[in-house]
Parts: sequence; structure tokens; C-alpha cells
Amino acid sequence: MIRAVIFDMYETLITHYESPLYFGSQMAADAGIPESGFRPLWHASENDRAIGKASLEEILTRILQKNHCYSEELLMKIVNKRMEAKKECFRHLHPEILSMLSRLKEQKIRIGLISNCFSEEASVIRNSSLFPYFDAACLSYEQGVQKPDAEIFERCMASLAVKPEECLYVGDGGSDELEAARDLGMTAVQAVWYLRKGSGQPCGVKQGFPHFDSPREVPEYLWKSRERTLYVTDLDGTLMRDDKSISGTTAAIINKLIDQGMLITYATARSKKSASVITRDIHFKIPVITLNGTIFVDPQTNEEIETVAFTREELHILRQCQKGLDVPGYVSAFINGKDRKSYRKGKVNPGFQHYLEEHADDKRLRMVQTEEELYDGKVCCFTYIAEQEELLPLYQRVKDNEKWICIFQKDKYRSEYWLEICPKNAAKDNAVRRLQRQYNCQRLVVFGDSLNDISMFRIADEAYAVENAVEELKAIATKVIGDNNSDSVACWLGHEM
Repeated sequence: MIRAVIFDMYETLITHYESPLYFGSQMAADAGIPESGFRPLWHASENDRAIGKASLEEILTRILQKNHCYSEELLMKIVNKRMEAKKECFRHLHPEILSMLSRLKEQKIRIGLISNCFSEEASVIRNSSLFPYFDAACLSYEQGVQKPDAEIFERCMASLAVKPEECLYVGDGGSDELEAARDLGMTAVQAVWYLRKGSGQPCGVKQGFPHFDSPREVPEYLWKSRERTLYVTDLDGTLMRDDKSISGTTAAIINKLIDQGMLITYATARSKKSASVITRDIHFKIPVITLNGTIFVDPQTNEEIETVAFTREELHILRQCQKGLDVPGYVSAFINGKDRKSYRKGKVNPGFQHYLEEHADDKRLRMVQTEEELYDGKVCCFTYIAEQEELLPLYQRVKDNEKWICIFQKDKYRSEYWLEICPKNAAKDNAVRRLQRQYNCQRLVVFGDSLNDISMFRIADEAYAVENAVEELKAIATKVIGDNNSDSVACWLGHEM
């Protein structure tokens, strides 16, 4: 959990480029010195000025004397103009800076500052309107060390009493600060709200780091990450209505929540294609779970990310279990990299025939002549469709084997039962756990209606059964919400946000 935010100062909390600049060129002009006589000496002193070995007055005195134009009056003129330019930066803050810092305080987040700065900047920073917000400030001029040296980061964390993994570092990226923070174990994010192309700023947008486009995104990020939640819903009978559709109201609510940063996905027994058609109006961003946890799919490309398959040994045992039985169904597998659903020619019953007719345009369906062909490729799942009494003998043979997972339940829309056999690691609970770890979510909230949702209900922090759910699921639910025809899941999620 993030307990502290450490900021850079220049081009992060304030910027030089919204007010008149007073750098080496301008100082040389006021001194009446050619830039060639000023800039080399000025830049050569940068490290000493940054770590407290020389003050502004000391360096300017040397430069003016070197150029034979030193006077106390001229020295103070340049020093005062330099100080005023630094103060002016604080009068041109991004309009969200102060409200951002206030919100962090309200969230009980500790605020740190690490700034590579010179003597005049250290003085102005300590007397600025921003300084009271900092619980710790490590200014390089005072510390004797500067970014990207790990020492200055470690000193700031020690003052804040936090560990690297408890810190968010926000900076524009100069001085390799983001890389240093990341290497120490902090979460490093680039602040780009002040960055302008062609401005002469020292750092542009960096690849490989997330960005904050505005200051308000900092407390928003922390609000989401302090208890990062993964929301997982079933489809049929839960998010979907009885007519096998998702309402426009549900789609609109969930799309808005996803755009606001909610991590929402689904876990379904449906195949990738079937699920993608049903959910086409919802713009899911994180991987979705299909075939009861067998296949992870990128919803934006509709490509498989990860599949769980049977071993050859497991397939051999399953074939032995089916000997003497003649139950129709199909085998889901990847054959030569393509998703296929293989079934035996002529091996049908009314329920499976209805399935084939309903999915007649499914190009994944593959009719084969022999039993051997059913086991081609990378086999992920077996699905059998029949009346309950026809399926029971096969279910009795396979249900207690620890090498796979069996789901035996009635069709939501017809009288037949379905028996699905998936690899041991392919249950919804295992798939959801992998997503939870991948997205570093501390809290898991799930929604469902059927027996195949039980496994993910058991691992969830909160589990909500829809009103039309089976009694076994309601018995272990945190709460029962409205039914699947009333946008109940979407409304619950909207209330949560």
C-alpha cells in the first residue's frame, strides 16, 4: 500500500517556463559579459552549487572577477533578479497543484520532496507557499548529495518512515530520477502536466514509465490503489438477461466505470467467440476468462493470452473413462494455433443437435470421422450435452478424479444438462486468482448465479449472488442482489464507485 508520495520540485510542482527566465544568458547580459565568458564558468560550477560546495554569491563573484567587472552593486543586482525569478515560479502554479497537495493530506498520505537545487532555490523553496505541505524535504544544496544518487532518496524515505514499496515517486524525469526511484523499489510515475514541446525544458515524455497528465491524477491514483479491487462477473444468468442479451443500461454503466478506472472483467463457461459477441457493447480492457478458466483472452484484440490444457496422460485416462458410453458433445482444442470444437459425425441427440443448429455459423466447429481425431491439438475442455440420466454414468466415472475439474449442471435455457471437464488449473477460482495477482489487487468482488461460480465465490472477499441464482450459491454469498433481468450487477457496481 502506498503511504507516501515524494515529489520532484522543478517542472513537477512548479515550472520555470511560465514566467520570465533568468538563466546564464540573462545574467551574462546584465553583467555586460559575452555568453562565452559567462556560460562555461557557470555550467562548470553546477555540481558544486547543487551539493552545497558553493553559493550563488560565491560563484557569481568568481565569474565577475574573472571577467574584470566585479562590483558589489552589480553582484547584488544579479543575485536579486535571480532570487525574484525563482520566487516568480511559485506565482504561476498549475491550478491543480494546491488542491492535489490538500487532497493528499486529507488521505493521510505523507508528502516528501527531493529537489536538486542551488542556494538561492533552497531559500525560496523553504519560504514558499508549498513548503508547509511537506513532511520531509531533502534539498540537494543542504544534503550534500543530489539525484540520481540513491542516498538522497533513502534519506527522504527515512524521514518519512516508509519503505520503497510504500512510496510513489512523481517527477518530470530529469536527472534520471525516475529510473533511480524505480531501481530502489518505488512506484515511479512521470509528471507531464508542465511539459511542452519546443520549450527548452530539460526532459521530454519518457517511454517505459506511466504518466500523470494532470496533478489531480495523483490522489485519484492513490485512492484506487490503496485498496485496489478486481471485479469479476459471470455472464449467463448474471450479467446477461434471460433473452441472452446484455442491456444497453448495463453496457453504459459498466463502460463509464471502466473509463473511470474500475478493473472489471468476466469469467464465463462460454467460448471466446460466443462471449465476445455477447459482450461486444462493453469495452473491457483487462483480460477476460473463458471456458471456465481455461482460456484468457485480450478483449481488445480478441487474441488468446494464455491457455490451460490437458496433458497426454490425462487425456488417456479420460478416454478410458468414456469407454462403453456414447454421450454426444464436443472437444475444445487449439489445432495448429486455431481454436476448434471437434465432434463425431452422427453422434448427436436432441440437445446436442439443437446446439449444432444454433451455432451453425460457428467456423470453429469441426466434424470428425474418428474418436482419435477428437484428441488432436492442445485439448482444453470437454463439453457433453444430454438429458440428466444420460450424462450421470459419465459424471460418476469422472467426478472424483483430482486431475481435472467437473461441472455438472442444467442448461439455463433448456431441459438438458451439461457436463464440462476442464484441466485441474482451469477453474474460475484459479483464473481469477491469477488476474488478481497480475493487477496487484488486494480486494476481490465477484458476481454469479450458478454452480460453476462456487469456486470463485469461495475465494472472494465479497461475493454477490443474483436473485435467480441456485440455492447452493446463495448459501455462500455475501449478499443476494436483484435478478439478472434488472441490471443488478451494473447498478451494484455503479453504487460502489
